Amino acid sequence: MSIHGKTEDINPHLLTDFKLKWIANPIVPEDKIRPINPGEYDDLQLHDVDDRRQVFDYDHIPRFHKKPGSDRLEVFYDLWFVANLAVFTSLHTVNDETNLLSYVAYISLLWFDWFQTSLYDVRFLADSVFERVARALHMGVMVGFAVVSVNFTPDEQKNGTFQVTSLVLMVSRLVLAVRYLSIAWHIRHFKQGKKPLFFLVAMNFLAALIYMGVSFRFQDGKNSRAYGTWYAISAIESLLQVGLSLYFKVLSFDGTHLTERMTVATLFMLGEGVNVLGENVVTIVQNSGWTAPTIGNLTAGVAHVYFVYMIYFDWMSRHHTLTGFRQALWTLIHLPFHIVLLLFSEGASQFIQWWKISESIFYARDKITHGTAAISFDGVAEEDFTQTVVAGLQDTVQDIWAKYAPSYIDSQDAIDSILDDISKIPNDYWYGEEYRATVPSLSDYDAKFETDIVDMAVTVCNTIFQSYKIDPLANIAGKFTVDTPSTVIQNAAFEATSTRFEITFNFTFIAAGLTLLIMVLLYAVARPRSAWSWSVGLRMALFGLTGVGLALVTLVSRDEENQYPLTPWLLPTLTLVFFIVAVLSHFPRGPPTQAFDFLRRRRRGRAMDDDDASGGYGHLQEARVPALQAYEGHHGYGGQPTQIYTAPTVPHGAYDGARYGKTF
Repeated sequence: MSIHGKTEDINPHLLTDFKLKWIANPIVPEDKIRPINPGEYDDLQLHDVDDRRQVFDYDHIPRFHKKPGSDRLEVFYDLWFVANLAVFTSLHTVNDETNLLSYVAYISLLWFDWFQTSLYDVRFLADSVFERVARALHMGVMVGFAVVSVNFTPDEQKNGTFQVTSLVLMVSRLVLAVRYLSIAWHIRHFKQGKKPLFFLVAMNFLAALIYMGVSFRFQDGKNSRAYGTWYAISAIESLLQVGLSLYFKVLSFDGTHLTERMTVATLFMLGEGVNVLGENVVTIVQNSGWTAPTIGNLTAGVAHVYFVYMIYFDWMSRHHTLTGFRQALWTLIHLPFHIVLLLFSEGASQFIQWWKISESIFYARDKITHGTAAISFDGVAEEDFTQTVVAGLQDTVQDIWAKYAPSYIDSQDAIDSILDDISKIPNDYWYGEEYRATVPSLSDYDAKFETDIVDMAVTVCNTIFQSYKIDPLANIAGKFTVDTPSTVIQNAAFEATSTRFEITFNFTFIAAGLTLLIMVLLYAVARPRSAWSWSVGLRMALFGLTGVGLALVTLVSRDEENQYPLTPWLLPTLTLVFFIVAVLSHFPRGPPTQAFDFLRRRRRGRAMDDDDASGGYGHLQEARVPALQAYEGHHGYGGQPTQIYTAPTVPHGAYDGARYGKTF
C-alpha cells in the first residue's frame, strides 16, 4: 500500500472482515496456555496478571479468557442501567418517607439485577450471536424496569406495576440460567467444573420460579409485603455467587475485571448526582435567582462531587490486586455504598434548591412586613383606612406573584379570603396602639390581624414552592373536603412541605456520614496488611469518626431554636469536610505522627544539650579512636585489617512494607 509515495506492508489479518460466531467458546485452548505444576500456580505473584490468566493445571479445570476491562457489550448494557437511574430519580424526588423508601427499594432491585448480569459477564462473556441475543433480552429487562419506575411505590402499591416487576425479574433469571447452561455445555469434556455451573443454572431457574410465584400475591387496593421476597432472593443469589467463587476455580473472579466494574458503577452514581445537580441549576436559572450565597452553594455542589470522586479513586487504587475473600467482600460492600452515595448526591443537590427557596421566602416575608409598615394614611379619609390597608396588602402580594406566579386557583382564593377578613376590621383600629388601649373592643382584632398576615405569608410561600417545582398541595391531597377553608388547606400544605425539608436535611447528612464511613471500610479491605502502620490506622479512624459526626448533625434539626438548617452553610459544610479528608489523604504521614516526631526531636535535642553541657560525650570521643583505627586498618591506611560488623541486608519485601507504611 502506498502512502505519500511510500509502500508499507499491512498485516492481511487486519483486512479481513470480522466474523461473528453463533456461539463463541470462552475457554482458553490447552495449546494456547502454558502448562505448569499445580504447586507453581499457588506461588504466582499477585501482580503477575499474565501468568494468572494463562495457567493450566493437571486437574483439567477449564480456564477462561480474561478481559483487562469492560468490553463494548458490557458498556452498552451499562447505558441502560444509567438511564433507569436517571428516569427514576427524575420521577421520584426524595423528599418524604414514602419516596425515600421507594428510592432505596427500586435502586436496590435494579443494582442486584445489574450485579447478577455483571457477575456472568466478567467471567464468561464472549461476543457471539447467542450473547447478543441474550444482551437484547437483558436490555428488555431494563426497559421493563423503566416501565415500572413510574408507579413503583411500596406503600401505595398498584397491582400491575408490582406484577410486572416480578415478571421482569423472572425473565432476567431465566436468561441467566440459559447463559450459564451454555458455559456448562462448553466445558462438558472437562473432568471438573460442571457441577458448580449446573448449580448456578438451577439457582437462577429456581429464583425465576419464585419471582413468578410472587407475582400472584399482588392485588388491587391492597399492599402486600411479598415484594420483600425479591430482596431476600436477590441477596441470597449474590451471596451464593460470590461465595461459590471462593471454593470453585471454575467460578473464580481472580484475574477478572470485577473490581473495575464496581468502580465504573461508582462513576455512574456520581454522574447521576451531577445530573440532578444540573436539573436544580436549571430551576434556579428559570427563577432568576443569582446571589452570592446561591453561587457559593452551586460551587459547593460541584466541588463535593469532585472531592468524593478523588477520595474514592485515590483510596481504591489497589482494587485490581484484590483476590479471594477480600475481593468478594470489597465487591459486596458496594451495594450499600452506591445507595448512600446516590442519596448523598440527591440530598446535596436539593440543598441548593432549598437554600434558594429560603432566600425567596425571606424576600417575601420582608416584603409583606415592610409593605404593612409602609402603609400611609396621609390624605385618606378615616372611613377608608381599612380599605387602604387592604389595597396596600393586595399590591404587595401582586408584586411577589409577579416574580413567583401561583399555579393553583386556591392560592388566589386564600388571599381573597384573607383580605375579606381584614376588610371587616373597624377603621378606628388603625389610629394606633395608644388609642386601641383605651377601647377594649379593638384589642380583640390584634390576634385576628396577626393571624391574617401569617396566613397571607404562608399562602405566598406555597406559591414560591410551586415556582421551584415543589407542589405543597400534593402532600395533602385527599385529606380535606371541598368545604374546608382555603387558609386551612394552605397552612397544612406549608407544614407538610416544611417536614419535607427536615427529612431532606436528615437523610442527606446521614448519607454523607455513611458515604465516608463505607469508603473507610472499602479502603481497609483493599489495603494490604503489610501496608498498614499505626499512623495510617489513626488517620482512617479519624476519618471514620468524622463520618459519625456528619451523621450526628441531624440532631440539630430537633432543636427548634437552632437556625443552622436555615443558613446557606449546609452544603458548604459537607463540601469542606470532604475537602479536608481529600487533602489529609495525601499527607506522607499523618499530622498526629508529624507532631509526635517534632516533640521527640525536641526532647532528644534537649537531652543532647544537657549531656554536652555536663561533659557526657567524653566516652563517645574515647570510643571513636579505636573505631577510626579499625576503619583505617580495614581500608589500608595502616595497621592490620580488622573485621567490620555489617548489618544484615534488609529484604526487599520488608522495604516495601516500610515504604507502604509511610505513604497513604
